[in-house]
Amino acid sequence: MPHTVLAPTMGILWRTLKAAGYDPAHLFRQMSVDPELIKDSHARIREETVIDLWQRAIELTGDNCLAIKAAKHWHPSQLGAMGYAWLASSTLRTALNRIARYIRVINDNRKVVLEETQGGFIYRLQLQDGIDMAMPAIYFNLHLAVLIELCRTNYGEQLNPLAVKLTHSEPNCVEAYSAHFRCPVTFDANENSLTLPIEAIDRPLLGNNPMLATLSDQVMIEQLASLDRAKLTEQVKAVIIEQLPSGKIHINKVAGVLAISPRTLQRRLKSEGTSFALLLEEARRELAIEYVRKKSPFTLCEIAFLLGFSEESAFSRAFKRWTGLSPSRYAVEQSFPVQ
Repeated sequence: MPHTVLAPTMGILWRTLKAAGYDPAHLFRQMSVDPELIKDSHARIREETVIDLWQRAIELTGDNCLAIKAAKHWHPSQLGAMGYAWLASSTLRTALNRIARYIRVINDNRKVVLEETQGGFIYRLQLQDGIDMAMPAIYFNLHLAVLIELCRTNYGEQLNPLAVKLTHSEPNCVEAYSAHFRCPVTFDANENSLTLPIEAIDRPLLGNNPMLATLSDQVMIEQLASLDRAKLTEQVKAVIIEQLPSGKIHINKVAGVLAISPRTLQRRLKSEGTSFALLLEEARRELAIEYVRKKSPFTLCEIAFLLGFSEESAFSRAFKRWTGLSPSRYAVEQSFPVQ
């Protein structure tokens, strides 16, 4: 299943491009991203699209350190409830633990590991699958650069980390890293991390607001639950689609692929307001319309087989129930002939 990023976080790139004298709307539309998404606190964008946007922005500006400089353009609204919960946190320790707990709201392919050592409080940024080297450097740069800005916003501008480690090679604009982090930066490291002084972690913060923090936490808990529900639904549909050509789609088999019991799968789907039968119908309908609407190389008989129907007539009846039209008529309406 594709990983996604909270759409408002792209507001950082938007403001960065605007400050540099470029038209962000043009770039976003060029990359098929609706600029209105960054105003929608519930919208999400595929991670691959976000990475492409940042890489195109670097090409456009010719600035390899764009992600580091972009951190200065962050705003709480760009991080949704996380941004306001951070500002209302009682200490940096509390705030950092919030990020570790709710990071998937911002990016569901991220994981934060915190460790308190004699040498400092370490914030490690990882991917969910643990493969850091596969991800473009810009993502780790941006995350850690914004993180220290967040810390300084709460604690004070005088806060400096003890160390920053990055897995990518040293760039040709290393001075931007030194200027932003104001501490030793190690490249070609074995992790992406930022270390803060222990004495700064538990100092009470002026912005402490337990009520606002709790309300923001509740919003993020709901967002995580929604994200997890969507993942299960998509996982079930993905397995259904894989098994459709066999013509024998059964919840027991799908549950086996997902490594859960059929009863548990039924219960979880019911709690999400759906069912296995509804997802099977939905998967067939979406694929059927896609096959018929486009210039599919398949005949109607072949499409029926691919969707798990025993015969073409059964597929045609189902298609008419879904769209109000027969497959052939629907294809004509779409101006795409079906064989």
